Amino acid sequence: MNNTIKRTISGVAFVGIMLAGLLLDRFLFAALMMFIMGIMMHEFYTITMGARYRFSRILAILSGEVLFLLLFLVQAFGLQAKFVGLAMLPLLIVMINSLYGRFALAPETEDNELEFVEELDDWDWISTDTLNDDSDAYLPY
Repeated sequence: MNNTIKRTISGVAFVGIMLAGLLLDRFLFAALMMFIMGIMMHEFYTITMGARYRFSRILAILSGEVLFLLLFLVQAFGLQAKFVGLAMLPLLIVMINSLYGRFALAPETEDNELEFVEELDDWDWISTDTLNDDSDAYLPY
């Protein structure tokens, strides 16, 4: 089957599912949107970052899901808008993890050294996994 036909069929099915969720029940639509948003964010982070920064990726996806849920609760049940700021907590943890994650997650399992990398023509942190010497892990998982 032609690639254009496959994409057209999947697009029509997606629009049909979204319209069914929207017309049947707003809670079903919110659950469907959260599911699709989680898959899309996971796919985006997998494409852009690969297997690195797993903890940060999970927190970023969680933050997006919590933000959508809180905005839905504000609209559906009249929750006070000041609670929407709670969605920022996972993002703050992501930022802190980005600053200190190389050293703070499991310092006993890896050694980090600042070395000059010829290919990059710049300084970079080189991590060596002390538990599994045959693995070149960037962050402990």
